[in-house]
Amino acid sequence: MPYYLNMAFKNVFRQKKRSVTLGVNYFVVALLLLLIFSFSEGVKANFSGNLISVAAGHITISGETITKGKTLLGIADYPSVIQAFKDEFGESVTVLARYKLTSTVYNRGFSKSLSFQGLDTSRDLALKDQLNFLTGSWESFVQNPNGVLISRVTADYLELKQDDELIISTRTRFGAFNTGTVKVVGIYESANYFVQDIVVSHFDFLQSLDLNDKASASNLFVYFDVPKSFAEKRALILPRLEAAGYIASKPASDGAAVSVVAAASPQYKMLGEDINEKRLTVATVDEVISLLSQAQAAVNGVGLFLASILLFIIAISIFINMRMTISDRIQEIGTLRAIGTDVKDIILMLVAENVFLSLVFVIGGLMTGLLVVFGVSNFLTLPPAGVLSLFLEKGHLVLVPTISSLLTILVTILTFTAFFSFFPARHGGKVKAAVALGTVY
Repeated sequence: MPYYLNMAFKNVFRQKKRSVTLGVNYFVVALLLLLIFSFSEGVKANFSGNLISVAAGHITISGETITKGKTLLGIADYPSVIQAFKDEFGESVTVLARYKLTSTVYNRGFSKSLSFQGLDTSRDLALKDQLNFLTGSWESFVQNPNGVLISRVTADYLELKQDDELIISTRTRFGAFNTGTVKVVGIYESANYFVQDIVVSHFDFLQSLDLNDKASASNLFVYFDVPKSFAEKRALILPRLEAAGYIASKPASDGAAVSVVAAASPQYKMLGEDINEKRLTVATVDEVISLLSQAQAAVNGVGLFLASILLFIIAISIFINMRMTISDRIQEIGTLRAIGTDVKDIILMLVAENVFLSLVFVIGGLMTGLLVVFGVSNFLTLPPAGVLSLFLEKGHLVLVPTISSLLTILVTILTFTAFFSFFPARHGGKVKAAVALGTVY
């Protein structure tokens, strides 16, 4: 058997024009699939990384408090929730509180609805690394209790500049309006999609503006030293939260998990029942980003559709190429049969020729794909704007080739080649020696 495999290897480029024509198809399919899978994995990694860095935790918690049927959205007595995590996972776990408000701001005849996010500047420093300051600084923000950081887009739209002051008005937890004054202490740009249009504020300032008590928060972001097994960790913490007086549960759906991350400012809603409860919804980041799988499936679907067209062309090319090869080499096949070569060995030799050909060009396509990924990821810079930021990290397109995708592409194409080569090879291998040797072209 090794002898016929050796013959097959030597025959790979015996008909150079046919081999190269077929090989280019293998090359293109391998390159295309690698770029598609790398883009898909890159989007997932970048989306998850950007989300976790500023807009969610490994576990994110939202809540509501029901008092005599009146429901206040937000987490009541959040220090007790933090303590439950400390008791279960130790001091290594990090729990950060955020407070969120939405308010329409007016300036010089322009109005814009802004999302304010309040954070504890002594502990919550993740946003600091995501902001590129055009004016002002993080330090000036920390030192000013009613200072805010706004994006360049917001500043341009409202015609705001450094040290401008604004009066904001918001509907409080009681339904009445309250006003406060904020000062622009910094204008920023960010490549992180989840930062681009928020107003960074102070936790205490927003809490007071909303007339809420000191133990209330909109969200809690939980981070672990070992970022894995989040569902299992949630299962461990739920009994602790129940013991602390909460009704804690996981989101009813992936869409509900997204709502946990996007928890709005606390407000009242009325229930028909006279009940008193403190509820928490505990979502993992895996549930939040699961909706991204739909976008990934769409991207992969388009790419696989294009690849399937190319593979169909390859299948036809294999069939035509094999029939022509067998016709050209019919007397050679007859000679092999005459000296006692088994049919299965001839079939193996013919199939192996195409498999070796595909192996050479697929490896070439994958190597070229890796070079393209490296070049695009490191040297192609794009302006971070809007939804495009989901695919960028510091202005570079995120492409993540994985070992599994490389092996999947290689094995799939080789298997495909072997399958579609077998049938014409079997036809050629079964030609009788007398017929083959008597054939004249």
